[in-house]
Amino acid sequence: MFLHNLTVALRNLRKYKTQSYVSILGLAAGFACFSLTAMWIRYENSFDRFHPKGDRIFQIVNEWKDGKGGGGIEPIMIGQVAYLKANFPEVEEVSMVIEKKGFAPFKHQNNPSVVTSVTMVDSAFIKMFDLPHELMTQLQRSPSGEYPIAISKSLSNKITKYGINPIGLISEPFSYSSSTTLKNGTTIQDISGSFKFEIRAILPEWDRTDLLMNGLMIKNDPDDHWINESGIGHMYVLLKEGADAEAFRKKIEEIKKENSINFKPSLKALRLYEKHKLIPSDKSKMRTKYEHIRIFSFAGMMVIICALFNYLILFITRLKMRGRELGLRKVNGATNGSLMRMLIIEFGLVLLFALFLGECMLEISLPFFFMVSHAQMLQSEIYKETLLFAGILYGITLLLCTFPIYYFKRKTLYGHLNNITQSGIRNTFQKVMLTSQLVMSTIMIFATTVFFLQVSYLQSRNMGYYLHNIISPNIVGTYSDKPTTKNVEWDLNQLSTDLEKLPYVDKAIMLYGSSFPGHFYSIYDVTKVSSEGESDKKDETQPNIYHDFADSRLFEIVSMKLLEGRIYRPDETQAVVINESAKNLLKQYNKKGNLLDGYQIVGVVADCYDSPFSTPVPIMYRNINHKDCKSNQLSILLKIKDGAMNTKHKKNDIRNGIEEVYSKIDPSAFVQYSDFEEDFEKGYLTSVKNLRNLFLIVSIICLLISIFGIYSLASLTCEQRRKEIAIRKINGATMSVILKLFFKEFFLQLGIALVIAFPIGYYAMKLWLEQYTRRVPMGIPLFLGVALSLALVIVASIFLRVWRAASSNPAEVVKENN
Repeated sequence: MFLHNLTVALRNLRKYKTQSYVSILGLAAGFACFSLTAMWIRYENSFDRFHPKGDRIFQIVNEWKDGKGGGGIEPIMIGQVAYLKANFPEVEEVSMVIEKKGFAPFKHQNNPSVVTSVTMVDSAFIKMFDLPHELMTQLQRSPSGEYPIAISKSLSNKITKYGINPIGLISEPFSYSSSTTLKNGTTIQDISGSFKFEIRAILPEWDRTDLLMNGLMIKNDPDDHWINESGIGHMYVLLKEGADAEAFRKKIEEIKKENSINFKPSLKALRLYEKHKLIPSDKSKMRTKYEHIRIFSFAGMMVIICALFNYLILFITRLKMRGRELGLRKVNGATNGSLMRMLIIEFGLVLLFALFLGECMLEISLPFFFMVSHAQMLQSEIYKETLLFAGILYGITLLLCTFPIYYFKRKTLYGHLNNITQSGIRNTFQKVMLTSQLVMSTIMIFATTVFFLQVSYLQSRNMGYYLHNIISPNIVGTYSDKPTTKNVEWDLNQLSTDLEKLPYVDKAIMLYGSSFPGHFYSIYDVTKVSSEGESDKKDETQPNIYHDFADSRLFEIVSMKLLEGRIYRPDETQAVVINESAKNLLKQYNKKGNLLDGYQIVGVVADCYDSPFSTPVPIMYRNINHKDCKSNQLSILLKIKDGAMNTKHKKNDIRNGIEEVYSKIDPSAFVQYSDFEEDFEKGYLTSVKNLRNLFLIVSIICLLISIFGIYSLASLTCEQRRKEIAIRKINGATMSVILKLFFKEFFLQLGIALVIAFPIGYYAMKLWLEQYTRRVPMGIPLFLGVALSLALVIVASIFLRVWRAASSNPAEVVKENN
């Protein structure tokens, strides 16, 4: 019987080839999209889940906010460990982990060197993470003076592949220097030296962890200067069994600490497996944020639901077309159970083909997935995951299909043979499913459109300046293998003049540089605004106006909009320009006149947003030539000529030319570049661009699936209403009248879908846009554009099918139906 049902199923798939292809392609695309999003979420949530005590381990971090509406998460000061131990009885262990920025190079004869960072831990860390207890003795200092370390399994494999036993291997000398400086600038301690590392043990392999475990050493010498030179570290806390984790988190967050006038940090307790979502070890600026991954996973679920609805529409459509066949089978003795089994086998066969094709789509899309997700998963693991998803999806889909099949088989034998419906509403199930598809497609298209508009809005000049072809080269260190010029004194005026002579440099100016993307406001000076508008440095509750030194040409170079007055001239040292926020602040405090803190206000410029999330800061721009401006706090800003940075090769030529200018003053100077436009793109737009591109893909898939459903329902409607169309034509109905009948029905469904989808889409995107201080408006043109686009899609989907039905010879149709 099974083989008979399988043969019937294959025959019917061939008979309805178009609908079968549509079903298989739609489900395959939905399955592939759903599987990728589900894998991505599972991957992000799998970090550090394997630790036996992981549910009781927290990392304590500083969550700070600056004066610009921005902020972040960073490690904490070592001095806070004692406070935590003394004031939190629910804490069982506290461990401070210090990652050294230096590296330990291991080299053996002529083999390439293997380099690792070294992380210092304490005994509490060994207990907390259940590392082998023998590490405590293996990593004790030896009389020879080398620092014993344990290395990761992956690093050990790199060494052993050269035929070298890593145990006992000693590193090249590692140089260090440290000093302690008082607030008044006096150095009271200056220590330098060198030492070596010795590999004593191999660490257990930890997969998917954000803990620093490449090279590990234990702090066992309190007088070691190298160990104690770092002032910050990563604090991990193990709670006692049964302790209230949420109460502990609240107590941690109640600890407030004022570090400076700039930052107001507060402590925050992160569960160990939450760390990867907020501060992942992969610091790549190309990384997609976790909240964007969650949004995309929701989109993936909508795709698979949309595909399933489309499949059910096509399946029920085929059932209706095969009504007489099923009726004849019942006449010939087929039972309801046998019909049910036959239809389920046919349904399941299509689903199996779809899952197979979906796996092929997955294989093709994996390189793109790995590029966007930065996931490190084995092929076998991926197939295991997708097979699990396929099994779950198969079971749910078969369960769902039983309801319409059960309803359909209850239709009377007479109704099957004479094609009589039991309900006054035609194709109710298909219409509900199609409307649901249109709702999801509308939401996806609306969201994708908003993503595109917001990214374009942020990339335009709506941030207050134009950063195209603006770079800043700065000296951040020296090359150790190059000769050093003694007592280098950098004349920035002369340096900017030399740089401006380069053929691709348009302008070179000096800059304080704090008001650009990726740069924090290093407070040089502030003015506290009182009710009279005078300077008052004592009252910390009064708002600040920040001082920023800038060359008078800066405003023109970055296309900063002048709202009032003029820009100060190069020879004016007492003239200043303020931004809109400073002007509004002065108005709020009833400031009168054009003097501020003794300086003359000559102009007002538009606010600049150094990030899409920050609010503008009140700024008073002062002349770079002012005597108070210290040269050691300045940097160089270059405006590159248009077209000079179009290719990577041209960018490298520019960097080489700039380095050559710097090397004439000091050959050992190491120059680091800040490309402000690139920093803005990578720092703030990469994640949302990834989300936008992913949403574009799933929106296209959803739309195509909806088109398949529309076409299928149009085909069924045309088949069922052929006689009605013929009679209308005989009675004088024109082609346009018949087309309007069909379009009216589908546009009604579109109208219902828009009424449901637009409020949902608007609310969801409004919540998403609230994170930005500069956001694209969601006005009437946006809604009209989406609605018109969907209407055109519907017309294009069904016009040809309806035209064909309306063009048929009415006499032949009437005769055929008789």
